[in-house]
Amino acid sequence: MNPTTRILAASGAVILLLAAGSILWLAGLPQVPSLTTAPEFEALTLENERLAIDPLLNRPVVINFWATWCVPCVIEMPRLEDAHQKYQARGLLVVGVNVGEDRATVAPWIAEHDVSFPIVLDRFGELEQAYEVRGYPTTFFVDRQGRVQKTVQGLLSEDELDDGLAAIGIDE
Repeated sequence: MNPTTRILAASGAVILLLAAGSILWLAGLPQVPSLTTAPEFEALTLENERLAIDPLLNRPVVINFWATWCVPCVIEMPRLEDAHQKYQARGLLVVGVNVGEDRATVAPWIAEHDVSFPIVLDRFGELEQAYEVRGYPTTFFVDRQGRVQKTVQGLLSEDELDDGLAAIGIDE
C-alpha cells in the first residue's frame, strides 16, 4: 500500500469513528428510568401466590427485572438471594420480575439456582413498560412509602446493593 492510500484509509477510519460517536451522542445511550414512585401491580408468583406491590405494604422492596439468558442477571442473583435471606426478617421484600419468558423456562432455572424470593412472570412486558425498563438487569429500591429511592441499570455490585438497601432503610 502506498503512502497516499494509507493516509486516505486512516482518514476514512477517523471519519467513521467520529460519525459513529456522533450518532451515539445524538441518539443517546439507554438512560436509567426516572421513576419517583413505584407503579403498583398485582401478580402471581411462580408458586401461584398473590403478590401486590403498593404503598400500603409499608415495607421496603427491591424489584429486580431479569431474564434467564442475561449473564449479568445470573451473576447478581446470588447477591439478591443473600439480601433476601439476611433482611427478610427485618421486613425487606425482594421480588424478581422475569421478562418475556414462560414458567417452563423460569421455574427450573430458579430451582437450579436456589432462589427463594418471589418471582413473577412478565410474559408480555407490561411491568417492564410500567417501570420504564430499558435493559437487564434493572433493579429498583423502593422505600416504605412506595418511593423509588435508587435505580441500578446493569450489573448490581455489592456496593450498589448496600447503598440501595441503606436508601430504603435497610442497613447493617
